Amino acid sequence: MHDPFALLGLPRDADERAIKRAYAQRLRTTRPDDDPAGFQRLNEIYQRCLALAANPQAWRHDEDDHEGDDEAADAGAGELAVLASARSDAVAEASADAIAVAVATDAAFAAGDETPESAYWNFDIGAFIDDLLDHAQRDTPQTLERWLRGLVPLYSLQLKQALRTPVARALIESMPPPPPPQLRVAMRFFDLDGVSADGDSLQYDLQQILAKVDEVVELEREIAELRSPRTKPIDFLLMRELLGPRHWLRRLFVLLIPLLPSRLNELRLALEGDYPNAIQARLDPESVAFWQRATDRNGFDWRRLLIAPLRIPLYYAATMAFLAALTMSAAPFQKLGYHSLLLAVAVLGWTLSSTAIPRIARYFERKHGWDPALLHSAVLIACGLAASPWWPVAAIALFVVVGLAWTAPRPMLKQGLPAVLAMATGAIAVFVNGLALQNGESASTPVLIATGLYAGAVPILHDVFHAWRKRISLYEARRRLGGFWWLVAAHVLASTTFPAWIPLLRD
Repeated sequence: MHDPFALLGLPRDADERAIKRAYAQRLRTTRPDDDPAGFQRLNEIYQRCLALAANPQAWRHDEDDHEGDDEAADAGAGELAVLASARSDAVAEASADAIAVAVATDAAFAAGDETPESAYWNFDIGAFIDDLLDHAQRDTPQTLERWLRGLVPLYSLQLKQALRTPVARALIESMPPPPPPQLRVAMRFFDLDGVSADGDSLQYDLQQILAKVDEVVELEREIAELRSPRTKPIDFLLMRELLGPRHWLRRLFVLLIPLLPSRLNELRLALEGDYPNAIQARLDPESVAFWQRATDRNGFDWRRLLIAPLRIPLYYAATMAFLAALTMSAAPFQKLGYHSLLLAVAVLGWTLSSTAIPRIARYFERKHGWDPALLHSAVLIACGLAASPWWPVAAIALFVVVGLAWTAPRPMLKQGLPAVLAMATGAIAVFVNGLALQNGESASTPVLIATGLYAGAVPILHDVFHAWRKRISLYEARRRLGGFWWLVAAHVLASTTFPAWIPLLRD
């Protein structure tokens, strides 16, 4: 029978500590991944030495019974088994206390004992997982892998298999998670880097965590690029504003410069689209909320309404200063505050109306089925009538533009052209009859305004009447020919006959 102590390079009276030290030295050259058979043989020798060191009588008994028959003694020795057992709650939770590994001594088997002696050693899962997470956070991937490979208990394949679930749960629940390279090392070491045949959900969760960690790393890389000296100063400023903390001078600068709020919002949306899982934890919530409301064109938030009163006085003052420098006169600065206030109020009113009108139009469309274009056209015509005493030419042009815009959905040649002819003949009819009512004198301002108003209102009135008569939607009526040719004929008739009848009616 071969001397197991000699195979480890030890004397027969070596104690347990010396056996373990010699075994650890041999493991450096005999690894289970590289030489499974050699590792199994080395493990058998190690276990036999431990058993003989703990019970010297077994060594002498083995020599007496098997002297001269080494092969029979070797063949009769039972295989050594390392049995990893853990309580079910220890597997379910990463805070389990220990796994007891029982090593049956082949000396007891050789003695024919039905209840072999067992040597137990304990592996503390909680301490190991704490060490693993600590090494994963502070070590390089190479250092982490060397540390894992240097743990002698983990040479047991059964123990590694038993540790898969606690390690996986610990990696999933760790906050913050380990960096991607270190996480991959731990997953590869415990065979958690692929999807198993039984569809292990923990492996899937780990892959999801790894994807999120990769996303965080990519996000940090892009943020570093945007904050580096190589990037544009504007992008650097906008990134600082999104990351926070709030700085009022920086925010005021972004508000005052045209297009910067929209550019900041586009940068935020691009980051949210590329990194949906990681961006919310990285950006400053207050800054994100502020710029979301400030750039929302459908909202009545004070942040958006604040932009116009802040910008207009500054721009107007800068323009007047430029004119004063050109003319070498202080005249442009006269009533600077009054004009700035008027412009700010006008722009604020435009902002409010451009937000309110679409919302009201959507309400009537949802509740009553009205076409939003009807409300928009009505508002514009009302604005033209309100401005006509001061700016009659602009009001007339606005009426005509509204009418042409209303007919835009129609094909130009087949349906759009009759609508335009109806507008033109209608304007002529109103103008001619207005001159007749004034005894052939030059047309007054009310006549001109009435001419433009009727020209713009003709297609709108026609489509509203046509939709009501045919019981169709206004949206559909705007895309049909309808009775525009009848309107053209009626306008021509009114232009040629009514002026002749008006003097007779006066007489």
